[in-house]
Amino acid sequence: MPIRNVLRKDLKGESVRKLQKELNLVLKLKPALIEDKHFGKNTDLAVRQFQKKMGLKVDGVVGKATWNSLSNALNANKKIAVVSYQGKLADIAKEYIGVTAIKGTLPFIFTSNYLNIK
Repeated sequence: MPIRNVLRKDLKGESVRKLQKELNLVLKLKPALIEDKHFGKNTDLAVRQFQKKMGLKVDGVVGKATWNSLSNALNANKKIAVVSYQGKLADIAKEYIGVTAIKGTLPFIFTSNYLNIK
């Protein structure tokens, strides 16, 4: 895992933009944080919301524990998306071409050889 800067209110920079992007992905904020590279009031509130949700110390400071939890949450979201995608792909294959299982891992492309179609 890359080393990340400790971030807090009033800081600015690319690390803050990355934090804002990741908070948007994990928290699914409505409205989304503006990825403006400024750790302002709304970013602070989102960080505190995330920390509370994850059972972390709620201080608005993005240190090692908050970065690690954010990374874990992002990875969990990716796994859920892949499982959902695999399930949807299997449903489509079953419905349209009668395949009941998908061979191998994603990405897997159905070919005429695999399906024995001539």
